Amino acid sequence: MKSQKLRSVLLALLMILSLSVFASAAEIVESGTLEGSNITWTLDSEGLLTISGEGAMPDYSYLTAPFIGFSTDLSVYEPKYIKKVIIEEGITSIGEYTFYQCGMQSVEIPNSVTSIDRGAFSFCYNLISAEIPNNVTNMERAAFCYCDNLTSVKLGNGITSIAHSAFSNCTGLTSIEIPDNVTSIEESAFDGCTGLTSIVIPDSVTYIGSYAFYECAGLREVYFIGTWSEWYDIVDNIYLDFYTDDMWDNVTVHFVKDDQAAASAVDALIISIGEVEYTEECKDKINTARNAYNYLADDKKVYVENYETLVAAESKYAELEAAADKAAFEEYKAASGVDADAYAQAGDSAALKKLIEDAKTAIDATEYDENKTLEENMTVITDILDKLYKDLDAQRKADNEAAQYGDSEGQGGSTVDKCKYCGGVHEGAFGRIIQFFHNILYFFKNLFK
Repeated sequence: MKSQKLRSVLLALLMILSLSVFASAAEIVESGTLEGSNITWTLDSEGLLTISGEGAMPDYSYLTAPFIGFSTDLSVYEPKYIKKVIIEEGITSIGEYTFYQCGMQSVEIPNSVTSIDRGAFSFCYNLISAEIPNNVTNMERAAFCYCDNLTSVKLGNGITSIAHSAFSNCTGLTSIEIPDNVTSIEESAFDGCTGLTSIVIPDSVTYIGSYAFYECAGLREVYFIGTWSEWYDIVDNIYLDFYTDDMWDNVTVHFVKDDQAAASAVDALIISIGEVEYTEECKDKINTARNAYNYLADDKKVYVENYETLVAAESKYAELEAAADKAAFEEYKAASGVDADAYAQAGDSAALKKLIEDAKTAIDATEYDENKTLEENMTVITDILDKLYKDLDAQRKADNEAAQYGDSEGQGGSTVDKCKYCGGVHEGAFGRIIQFFHNILYFFKNLFK
């Protein structure tokens, strides 16, 4: 009994699901056949337009285009609107103005299509993106012109020429991939594409027509996969027309082959560094490579493949240099202690000996500072030795003066004899002069007693 109830519940659920599927399925709201052909089309309630059949779609004019009046605006065209177009396999060409002013947002083009004829998708204001299959070898003029919301286009490898006005006034276009097989960009091909900020042009291109990028106000970078001389050959004959628009004042043309050649030269210098050693030769190689890299403009530096090797070499050399500088400092420090002892003389007073010991202690306490150069570190010790020399000189003079005037060492001090002639004490340089004359007077005084 329970199993029977369970089966009943499951059956009911399946019926409900089946009804919901049928209820949600899109309905065909309109269909037809393209004039003079066996190509048929259907439009469903969700806005999907499907083109079926075999062979070429017929040509139209902008006055007779079959899908004018179909738009994504449901409030005006319900239910006859087109949101997406699928062209099925078997169709070989898209006729002139077939989708002129069609409201589609996207389109799928099959590999069987080899030609997109004049104005086929022109004035499709809602079209967002387009991908042209590799089998398309012919795309005629104005094929996508005035598609305001077209932001990106990927061209197939079969395209060899971007036709006259093919994407003119596609103001929303920001990205387009031009394949290596393209040899020409015809007149006004991208005229008025104000949203285009950069474009890559392959070196297969040998011709660029007049006004190809006219009024592309947002264009700032053109990357030509070739040399400057190749670019000059392209634009030489149309120079006046090509640069008529003031917007070229703000455009930088990059010559990728030249940039790559310059980068390759830098790479060669980096590779020549080899194993890093602490030698002048290695240092020169590193500095030469660094200077060559820094000389490159920023947009050329991206082509340098061995830059990390240069950075690693600089870092390794810096480590070797720091180790060598520290070793040189320690050697100088040890030698400076010996120099301090060399200042000692026989018969030095306790004060002189103490000055030497203090200097040696200061030298021993000096540590290598990695934030200073070798010369700066050595200067610290040199200053100690210079001060010792001056202090010793001053102390020796003081000791000599004390000895000259009869100083006697006592309990931490000394006494000075009074002048035998006048009984006074004469100090300083002037006092010694007076003492000298008093000694003479004292001598003659005793001589004639």
